[in-house]
Amino acid sequence: VKERKDISQIKEFGIGKLHKYIRNTIAIDMSSDELDDNEISNNPEPEWEKRTVFLKVIVEGNACLYIYETEKMIRFFYSVLNGEIEQLVHKRYKRKMNVSEYDPQKEISYFWNSSFQTMLYSAVNCMQEPRSTFENMSYTVMSLKKVFLQHNACISSNGNTYVIPKDKKSFLPKIFAGVSLSSYKLGTTSFYPEVGGVAFGTRASFIVGTELEVVLPFNNNKFSIIAQGSTLTYKANGTNSYDKAYSIDYNTINLLGAIRYSSFLKNRVKLFVDGGFNKDIKVALLRPVVAAGVSFGKMSGEFRVFFPRNIAYEYGLLPGSKFSTKFLALKFSFL
Repeated sequence: VKERKDISQIKEFGIGKLHKYIRNTIAIDMSSDELDDNEISNNPEPEWEKRTVFLKVIVEGNACLYIYETEKMIRFFYSVLNGEIEQLVHKRYKRKMNVSEYDPQKEISYFWNSSFQTMLYSAVNCMQEPRSTFENMSYTVMSLKKVFLQHNACISSNGNTYVIPKDKKSFLPKIFAGVSLSSYKLGTTSFYPEVGGVAFGTRASFIVGTELEVVLPFNNNKFSIIAQGSTLTYKANGTNSYDKAYSIDYNTINLLGAIRYSSFLKNRVKLFVDGGFNKDIKVALLRPVVAAGVSFGKMSGEFRVFFPRNIAYEYGLLPGSKFSTKFLALKFSFL
């Protein structure tokens, strides 16, 4: 017979040594971390609320580390020597600036109250690290877990560590579909002028692809690294000045890596620009690629330009040939 319990009776639950949650009534600041003028608080100090929640345990020992997540925020908590569980304060807030001192086009600026660094320096610092060590610390699982493990090892505290939850906003897998516009100019040589010399013109084709964006944990998440793969098809016919007919049926996959810079606007709107290199799997050389786009929530649109590549030359034929591509795509993020 299975015994059922009301959730109010559950103090903790877990799966072996992989996951553990504890139920606790805590003081928590529920202010949003989203870059949205309608939601970011003007108050730099935590706005405490009493709530009973389940905290995921990250590190157990003399000093314990916990995490609580919602769609719009991540909060870390800690306790020392089985004492009261407290929030590690890291709060984003906005402030209307004096436009005479700052860019008049930017009246609102965002700041962080990073009191958690001072809290850890005072309470979880058995190794007596200098204050500068904590001042450079980021509010991430990896960074905080390292401090707690070092502290517990320093005082020979036996305890457990649990599976690290990945930051939902750090890894953004996406799929996309769109339309490419490609053109091909087949070069020629002075030795055989009757060979080549064809401008095939621009053709549209359907593309699909995937993208992984890794947000870098500095400068307010404005920089990220992206890896992208997409299909490409180009079919065309043409005739040169010697009435010689040519046709092309080119199918390939573009692989690219780039750095992305994002600018956060109001209401979860984000503008971004990319710069990097593309690898056509049928061409040996890397070519530059640039892009610009806008995103809203999980949806985004992007216009990408691939610098011309000489696909005929790569096969040892007809120097001067140029294959150019650009595409417009609509993307969807899983997270």
